[in-house]
Amino acid sequence: ANARKPDNVHLLNGTYQKHRHGDPDTKPDWNQSFPEMPDCLDENAQAEWNRLKEIVPTGVITQTDRGAFTQYCVLWSEMEKDPAGFPSGKHSQLKLVQQELGFTPISRGKIGGTP
Repeated sequence: ANARKPDNVHLLNGTYQKHRHGDPDTKPDWNQSFPEMPDCLDENAQAEWNRLKEIVPTGVITQTDRGAFTQYCVLWSEMEKDPAGFPSGKHSQLKLVQQELGFTPISRGKIGGTP
C-alpha cells in the first residue's frame, strides 16, 4: 500500500476532500510557513538550507519538519566536505531523510510532486 499523503499536500494539489480527509477547521493548525534556520548549521548546511528554501513549494516543509530538515542539511554538509570519507551509515541516514522530506523522484511522486 502507498503511504498516506499529508493533508497539506492534498490541499496543494487540489485533491482535498472534506468527507475523506476531515474538516480542516477541526484539525490542528500546523504552521505552514518554512521553518527558521537554526544557529547550529555550518556554512555548507546554511547554503543547502537556503537553496532548498527557494525551490521547495510552500507548505511542503513546515515548522514541524524543522528537526528532519536540519538533520538533512547537517548530513548534506558533512557529505559535501568529505565525500570519500562519508560513512555508509550516514549515507543511509541521508537517504532516509531525503525520502521522508520528498527530495527523491519516487518520494515526490508519492506526495503528488513532479519527479
